[in-house]
Amino acid sequence: MASSLGNAIGVAISAALYVAGQKVDIELIQSWGIFIGRQDNVALRFGGAIGLLFNVLIVLIAFAAVAFTVPSQKQQKQIPEPAQEVAPPTLGN
Repeated sequence: MASSLGNAIGVAISAALYVAGQKVDIELIQSWGIFIGRQDNVALRFGGAIGLLFNVLIVLIAFAAVAFTVPSQKQQKQIPEPAQEVAPPTLGN
């Protein structure tokens, strides 16, 4: 359930950033000079770049979380020593 919920939230945020990135002023994006080639689809490319960068950021956060929370060596379990057997007391002489 956690995986499905995480996927749904991640897709929703990526899609929201993609759409929001398309609403940025085209002249502003072109003034940065980060996109070469066709300029008629700069808004789509910028939205895609923002969504992709968000996904890369989430992957880096996931790697850092794994690196800091997973132990580096397997801990050995302490096996208790068996109790020493004591002979029962003798009966009679």
